[in-house]
Amino acid sequence: MTKEEIHYGTNLKAHLQNLLGQGMRKFEDLVAMSGGAYPTVVKEMVEKLISEGVIESSIRFSETPADPTIEKSDDKETSGSCVDPHPLDYDWRFSKTGREAIVNELDQYLIPRAKIALFGTQTLAAALEQKKVNVTLYNNSRVLVDELKLKQKDLQIVLHDLFNPISNSLGYFDFVIADPPWYEEDNKAFVLRGAQVLKIDGLLFLSMFPWLTRPRAVAERESILKFAIDAGFDTFKIIPASLKYETPKFERISLKQDGINLANDWRVGDLYILRKVRDSSIDLNTVFIHDESVWEDYVLNGNKRVKLKIRADRDDELFSFKHIDSGRILKTVSRRSPLRNGIDLWTSHNEAYSVNGIGVVKDALTLIQNGIPVNTVVSKLRKKHAGGDSEWNKLNEFLMEITTDTDISN
Repeated sequence: MTKEEIHYGTNLKAHLQNLLGQGMRKFEDLVAMSGGAYPTVVKEMVEKLISEGVIESSIRFSETPADPTIEKSDDKETSGSCVDPHPLDYDWRFSKTGREAIVNELDQYLIPRAKIALFGTQTLAAALEQKKVNVTLYNNSRVLVDELKLKQKDLQIVLHDLFNPISNSLGYFDFVIADPPWYEEDNKAFVLRGAQVLKIDGLLFLSMFPWLTRPRAVAERESILKFAIDAGFDTFKIIPASLKYETPKFERISLKQDGINLANDWRVGDLYILRKVRDSSIDLNTVFIHDESVWEDYVLNGNKRVKLKIRADRDDELFSFKHIDSGRILKTVSRRSPLRNGIDLWTSHNEAYSVNGIGVVKDALTLIQNGIPVNTVVSKLRKKHAGGDSEWNKLNEFLMEITTDTDISN
């Protein structure tokens, strides 16, 4: 264990003891107040406190999840997308409460016909429609971009990787609202793009991961703010724990593997409002080693997403598959997990597989996406691809598995 990890454990333990000392006993309340610590980490620390006799062992880690139709029935209209979020896109979406927090804060500074850029925050597009402002959305997911172009035809949408410069909009926007993946390099990339496209005195609304998100979170936050100052910003305002997120299905499914069912959404970010006071005084850049893999995206059953890694070295092999984790569900959603490197097929239910016979799978997913039943798909593919009964039985088992909805209830 590193010194940072030891220090992190000490801080988390003290923080939880303080919450428990205030009478907090519901696990989901502890998680919501745990400074961004992941629920499995909070559970481990609570179990440690129980084993040490600090608290009684009556804390329940599993509750009946809230009915998703209660808030999300009208949320579907405003969240911008009906397809499932996918972990490979780092797609955590603001809840209705989170969107309202940003829009209400923005209202204090809004000017007529303001030009607003949204970085990875597609859920805000509809919420800003009534404001009579000019909105441009930048997003790196082709599936989401294509869907939004069909649903919100007046919205300007740009398919763009924000690790790359936006050369045609320098100094154009009055506001940028950015929700980067909660990693240091992503935050710096979004800050740099904001610095490039904002006018002087323009405001960057930046979602920031909380202080106990991971052992290096405090140091990373300080590094991001220093980078922002070098990029020409000053700190205008900080609103802690104001940005609430929906818990995506892939995260609920992953947590269930560790015996955790939360009745309500738990993830909360801090809102940093930064003001551009000058152009960058130094030549800044961000370094991020991208996964050079090519992933094809499919939508099954109307909303379940499947990403397939295109690999020529496995294209013509006979079909076979194996689970990446101990079962079909990947038990983590972290980018730092070494298991991610072995994934060839990954669903929005956090099912992860290594696959041989990529060409067969690609053809199968195309047919299923077009509404062909699994048993018909298998019989069609037998006429096109090599393989014996063993391979085709495996393919049928595999396709049934990835097309079945995953239960997240107790």
